[in-house]
Amino acid sequence: MSAEMPSSKNVHLWQANYKSAKTLETIIRILCGFFAVISIATTAGIIGTLIFETLEFFQEVPLWQFLTDTRWTPLFASKQFGIFVLMSATLLTSTIAVGRGAGWDSFRSVWLLCVVDGDALSARNL
Repeated sequence: MSAEMPSSKNVHLWQANYKSAKTLETIIRILCGFFAVISIATTAGIIGTLIFETLEFFQEVPLWQFLTDTRWTPLFASKQFGIFVLMSATLLTSTIAVGRGAGWDSFRSVWLLCVVDGDALSARNL
């Protein structure tokens, strides 16, 4: 069995079609650019809406009252928009979670160190 050279009529099957590859690459670049413009426009719209609504809200409610008031009742007849209680509860639960998590992680890492490498915390290594 000898290796045969491809005949001249089969040579075109092995050559890359650069024109169709460039066309496909151009189409993909246009689509990616289109979706990038859409995502940037959407982000700009969201930021613009947030800024506009925030400025409108703080014309009605002073910032200090918003930060220090202890009641959040926006749907009641006498609307109040205080977030102090919400912020303090969030900070409290986060502090408890971080404290418990950090303690548990420290215990677990020492326990794994002792179990995996029982000799690591022996008296001669300390």
